[in-house]
Amino acid sequence: AHFALEQDRALLAAVDKFGYGNWEAVREELRSDVHLQFQHAVQGMNQDMIGKRIDYRMRQMEKEVEAREKKLKSEKPANVVAAEKAIAAIKEMEQWESKARDLELRGDNAPSLGLLSEEARAVMEERLEERQTSISRLREIETQVRGCK
Repeated sequence: AHFALEQDRALLAAVDKFGYGNWEAVREELRSDVHLQFQHAVQGMNQDMIGKRIDYRMRQMEKEVEAREKKLKSEKPANVVAAEKAIAAIKEMEQWESKARDLELRGDNAPSLGLLSEEARAVMEERLEERQTSISRLREIETQVRGCK
């Protein structure tokens, strides 16, 4: 017989209410359920049929749970993925800054920020902007100090 989802839900709810193996009470619960009163597949179930259907659904649910657990174990949590991306961006920025420092000490221009990943580029642009603000402020203070002599 074909079972609809609401029939299986009602069956599982009755088993939860009366306990596994208490098929007579489950059968009476299903027969008195107003939502199932015109569903002959459920109304005509005997105790053996109820037991077999419950066993079948429980095996299916166990398989679903095992599949979900296996999937969860194989996938990295979102926070781990985000942390790994952040670490990769930090390493990328450190390499860029090291290369930029070497080039600037030789009088050359820093490498293009376009070489960085999108995440690293956004953070690096923000850092460079903050650095430029600090440099400008230091130059202003230096000019003021020279004027005091």
